[in-house]
Amino acid sequence: MKDFRSTVMEAALQQLASSDPFIWLIEVRVPSDPPQRLRLTNYSTPISRGTDTGGHPLIWYPFPIAHGDMSEQVRGSLSDLTINVCNVTREIMDELELYQGLVDQPVVIRLVHSQGLNDPAAESRFDGNVVQTNVRDSVASFKIAATNVTKTLFPKNRLLAFDCGWVYGSSQCGYAIPAVCTNVVGGGFDFCGRTLDDCVERGEDEEARGLASRHPDRFGACPGIRLGA
Repeated sequence: MKDFRSTVMEAALQQLASSDPFIWLIEVRVPSDPPQRLRLTNYSTPISRGTDTGGHPLIWYPFPIAHGDMSEQVRGSLSDLTINVCNVTREIMDELELYQGLVDQPVVIRLVHSQGLNDPAAESRFDGNVVQTNVRDSVASFKIAATNVTKTLFPKNRLLAFDCGWVYGSSQCGYAIPAVCTNVVGGGFDFCGRTLDDCVERGEDEEARGLASRHPDRFGACPGIRLGA
């Protein structure tokens, strides 16, 4: 359990009653282009807490929200929570239809105290994903659950002995493809056979062009893998 000592949460949790309420802050990723964050709160006024990478304050906007108790499954002890968003407007309905109900999108749920909004440590946080969405009349219900590691594909990448798995010119590959290529060392290559020999040649080209030599260190295969009998 998280240690709330030295934060406003410590005293608030020990009170039988308080005029200063706890506040739910819900943040869900919307897979738009570029991705955006939908931030909602059950409080009566907008809540400012923290800043983004540009230093601008993050705002959670009031919305009719209700949620059930957090539960744990018998096997795996994976928490889940249902959030009901009431008075769904046509705009939100359009977003749900456009992005498949936001299923599989990450969600961050925070419980904070109204007197500790400026203290990053004074919060109880739950991270999960939307696993199911149901819309009835003017209520949208979102089932939020923690990531189920038993359903995670492992390993995520297929490892090959001699064929590089990186996309040519990608960040994993690291090769800078020039706008005009001669396809000889010193003039750049617009193709790659994804073999170790080609990777060595790309490294020679990088040196000839005065670039940082990243190859064949970035070769995306594992020559040491033993072939099956």
